[in-house]
Amino acid sequence: MQLMTRRRRGGWAGLAMALGAVLALTSPVQADEPSNAALKADIEVLKKRLAALENKLTEADLKGTTGIGEKAGLPTLELPSGLQGLGLSGYADISYIYNLNEQNNFGNSGRVFDTEGNGFTPHAFELVLEKPVSDEMPFGFRTDLFYGDDAGVFGATGLGSSTDEFELEQAYVTARAPLGNGLDFKVGKFVTLLGAEVIESPANWNFSRSYMFGYSIPFTHTGALASYAWTDWLSTTGGLVNGWDIVDDNNKAKTFLGNLTLGPWNNLTLSINPIYGAEQANNGHDQRGVLSNILSWMPNDQWAFMANWDY
Repeated sequence: MQLMTRRRRGGWAGLAMALGAVLALTSPVQADEPSNAALKADIEVLKKRLAALENKLTEADLKGTTGIGEKAGLPTLELPSGLQGLGLSGYADISYIYNLNEQNNFGNSGRVFDTEGNGFTPHAFELVLEKPVSDEMPFGFRTDLFYGDDAGVFGATGLGSSTDEFELEQAYVTARAPLGNGLDFKVGKFVTLLGAEVIESPANWNFSRSYMFGYSIPFTHTGALASYAWTDWLSTTGGLVNGWDIVDDNNKAKTFLGNLTLGPWNNLTLSINPIYGAEQANNGHDQRGVLSNILSWMPNDQWAFMANWDY
């Protein structure tokens, strides 16, 4: 009897536990039904907000801006498609030169750019704005705004005073015609093709310039040039300009300016640059010419050699 009674008690106890488990499982579900409905509603709201945000980001990408700067009150700049690739650069050049020759008042005789022999000189503050030609846009331009003591050295006649410290070193437009490998045009004011050195001292091998650069060739021209690369080792340039370091021509004649570049062959490059034309004021008959030849050799990445001969 005790054993059976224990079994019966176990049975009733098991039934009671089963009923309790059913109640425990059914009651919470019934109590959570309103909460699940609210959670589903919140999820639907979040889905709609996420979809709206994705649509806004997609539209912003198509317009080229995220719109975040606009909503934050930050300025945004969208360049027209024709100005993609616009570049801005510049440099500053300030020197201190000392000459031990006191009898010459510390001056540097025969020099063109580095004439001050005892003191600081603000040579140049240059700002360059350039848009090169490309396959997408066959038109471009470049402007070089120059301020400093060197402006009075290479300043062109007819563009302000020769002693001005401000100079528009270059201002030209470019274009590429789809002929063969591409025929490039340049019209405006630009630096010369002659010589191994340039006006900007950071681009030269030496801080000072040679006597040839200062006395035997022009600095800038105003006119038009056409350039064509025939092969990887042969290119030519030719055009007409007003003359040497002048903006407005001083006579009725024009001056020819050209370039022939051969190479590189075995790291050798030869550049032949002629200029020929009438340069005297009100005189279109007396001709003057220069032939500037540059031979460069780069045997490896560490060494480079260059020779310049002007006739």
